[in-house]
Amino acid sequence: MSPVVFHYAAVLFASLIALVPTQTLQSLGLSIGLLGAGGAIYSIFIVVRLFRDDVPDLADHLGYGALPLAAYAAVLVAAWLLTHGAQSSVYVVAGSFLLLLMVNIRNAWDLTLAFIKRQSEVRASAAQAGASQPPSP
Repeated sequence: MSPVVFHYAAVLFASLIALVPTQTLQSLGLSIGLLGAGGAIYSIFIVVRLFRDDVPDLADHLGYGALPLAAYAAVLVAAWLLTHGAQSSVYVVAGSFLLLLMVNIRNAWDLTLAFIKRQSEVRASAAQAGASQPPSP
């Protein structure tokens, strides 16, 4: 659950930073760069945890690990472009955060389905346990 909250907060924070009216390209680049560096470090921890926990699902490796890391790497590139005044920087910023948002929507849906599956398994095992017990006198 934490990666989903973290990435949504990152997108929201970047959106709010961009709305500051007195923002310069350098200050925006610095702010976005710090956000990208923090996100990349966090994503590396998630990738390590995915491999350590031996998660077999390729979609989870991509959705929780590789794609967010790629998005934050693109944010770092965008921050560098912003500080150097490149006109293409806004497209890189938009694309990287759009990728992060889309991957995070997938991750939130994946978690929702996992919670539903787990809850139905708990209910089924409770119903089975209740059915196997003799009726009380």
